[in-house]
Amino acid sequence: MTSYEMTSINVLNVTVPNPASASSTVPTVSPTNVTGTPTTDATGTAPPTNVKTNVFGAFSNFLNSIVGAGIIGMPYAMRHCGLVMGLFLLIFVGFLTDISVRMMVEMGIDLECMNYEHLAKKIFGQRGYTVITVFMFFIAFGAMIAYCIIIGDVVPAIMGWEETAEVRAGSMIVCSLLVMYPLALLKDMSSLAFTSTASVVADMILVCIVVAKAPIGDAVEAAGGFGAVLGSSIIRPKTLFSGLGAISFAFICHHSSFIVANSLENPTKERWAKVTHMSVGAACVMCVFLGVFGYLGFLDETVGDVLNNFDDSNIMTAARVMLGLTMFFTYPMESFVARHCVVALVYGEDAGEDACTLVVELPFCKQAGTCSARSARQRLQTRSLSFDNLPPQDLTLRS
Repeated sequence: MTSYEMTSINVLNVTVPNPASASSTVPTVSPTNVTGTPTTDATGTAPPTNVKTNVFGAFSNFLNSIVGAGIIGMPYAMRHCGLVMGLFLLIFVGFLTDISVRMMVEMGIDLECMNYEHLAKKIFGQRGYTVITVFMFFIAFGAMIAYCIIIGDVVPAIMGWEETAEVRAGSMIVCSLLVMYPLALLKDMSSLAFTSTASVVADMILVCIVVAKAPIGDAVEAAGGFGAVLGSSIIRPKTLFSGLGAISFAFICHHSSFIVANSLENPTKERWAKVTHMSVGAACVMCVFLGVFGYLGFLDETVGDVLNNFDDSNIMTAARVMLGLTMFFTYPMESFVARHCVVALVYGEDAGEDACTLVVELPFCKQAGTCSARSARQRLQTRSLSFDNLPPQDLTLRS
């Protein structure tokens, strides 16, 4: 047997005989489960599977995707909406978020389509698929830009550097390369469960610091008492929608819901409902506390980043550190979504879910290359094989 009589291609755990060989056999493909993960190979050995997370890990990831840069603007939203209307809108938006996110994933479970853009295609066709994918990308990419901007504000203040354009740009570049970029390269969102938990803890500490240090007594007394404050901030129609936009931004999480749901072990409706209730409920509580106490501490002088209303001190430096950690650990969540959308738009539906590239080893060429699932299928067909009936999820995908 010559070196070219048997050629192995590392796709699908398939051994592909050379068509010229007299001993050609039918390729064997490892069976897959409903998620597209290979169960056993031809020898009966189970290959490594994608890591899944439990309910608490999914809760941490989903809460981290909700409570991002938006939470720091809650006091500013209260100023624009009015305290009473702001509270009502915050709780109402949280309620709608809980219902809509559960409805989406439950529909995906019923239709066996655990993918946001594919679900849109089932309902609206190819145009719906493209529009949803593009919008998902811009939402995630916009959030990533916002996180970088906050990093550029926070890091120089923590380090005591002069806040110039060069310093801000340098801070964003260094932090992106050393912290956020490596985290964004992780294969599965379930791998971020630990960093998401750390981000949630940092958010809680940040809220506690604002609640404890906000000068509520002095501000309310100077405004004529709590009754006068409440009477003047029931609702502010002229700036209502500005505040509503800030509140809505804080609860944007639909674009990452399916990715988090797919990282959950046994993603049933009941388990996903538990994750959703816990995540949205915790986000509402933190937003209410930070929004109310932050606004009452500074009233009409409240700025977009409430931390800038406080005087410089060690405790406020600690608060900025917590905000920076939150941005570090929330950035990869949006990066996962943006990466997913780019793959879907560039490589098409055959690229698979949560995949960046398909690595195809071609020993007969003595080189390795990357291509889409469709391109890999075409390459295999040049070896006189037919994969027309092979489902896309059987392809071994690697980010």
